Amino acid sequence: MSHLINYIIPIVICLVTIPGLPASGAETGSSKTSKSGPATDLSNKQHAIEHFNTGVEMMRNGEFENAALAFERANKLYSTRNGFFNLATCYVEMARYVDAARTISSLKGTYGVNIDEKLQSDLIELEKKIQASILQVALEVNVDGAQVVIDGKPFGSTPINSPIILPLKEHKMVVSREGYESQTTTIRPEEKKLNISLTLYRLTQQEESLAPLVPEEEESEGPTRRKRVWTWVAYGIGGAAGIGAIVTGTKAISLNRDVQDNCVNDVCPIDQKDDVDKAESLGIAANVLIGVTVVGLTAGTILFFVEGKNKKKRTALLPSITPNSAGVTLMKTF
Repeated sequence: MSHLINYIIPIVICLVTIPGLPASGAETGSSKTSKSGPATDLSNKQHAIEHFNTGVEMMRNGEFENAALAFERANKLYSTRNGFFNLATCYVEMARYVDAARTISSLKGTYGVNIDEKLQSDLIELEKKIQASILQVALEVNVDGAQVVIDGKPFGSTPINSPIILPLKEHKMVVSREGYESQTTTIRPEEKKLNISLTLYRLTQQEESLAPLVPEEEESEGPTRRKRVWTWVAYGIGGAAGIGAIVTGTKAISLNRDVQDNCVNDVCPIDQKDDVDKAESLGIAANVLIGVTVVGLTAGTILFFVEGKNKKKRTALLPSITPNSAGVTLMKTF
């Protein structure tokens, strides 16, 4: 029995003295307690203490990334006020201000008013650093269930009741719902806190049927360029002809010199007649290939500029008849 008491007493003392880790879950809102029973709860506390102490030591050494991992593990096993605060501090040191803001929000949401004055004062100072480096966007949309996409990443659906926290830079936000006209807005970093109100208008039956013809993600403000297929074909023909001209011409010149060496006063032996004819044929072939080279390279150069021109967007007016009105519809083609 005495051995058992000697084993239990150090554990109780350790749980009482570690900051932010109360000895029991009796304090209201002090921590998350396990639903698996007292034994599992005690084991989680012990492991949380180990991760917490590891995180504190790494913070002192300036190893904030490893410290953040340790506090994340500690909070997952047994969350505490100090665990949340230290994790948020690590995020700030790592310039992960959005994660820091969310961690502070979790701390306040979990413990509410059960935060002592010293920690509350430290939180205020930490929040000043965070708010100077983030954007907070309050979004209001007239339609529920609309998808919110920011910088190409899904961000949930409306209504979004809490502020959207973003890094301090320019962002593109698209709000859309089937059957409604999508709205796109640019979030600029000049104002740290923004209130954005968007109205989605319902599409008519005709507009809704035409909408898939021009997907929104394919629209671009910048110019698009054509592929230079025929440019490279012309350059390829010209280049191949040029190589052929060099080879053929070199062989013709070499053969002609051999013939000249065996001729006296332009009189050549009869057995050299075939070589003379062959040299002349190679010369003609080389000249033809030179011509093809010039034409191919010239055509390629012209096509380089012609095919490289930006595609122009064209518009067309199409007749439009609806149950309530008649008129024309402006269509863009590419």
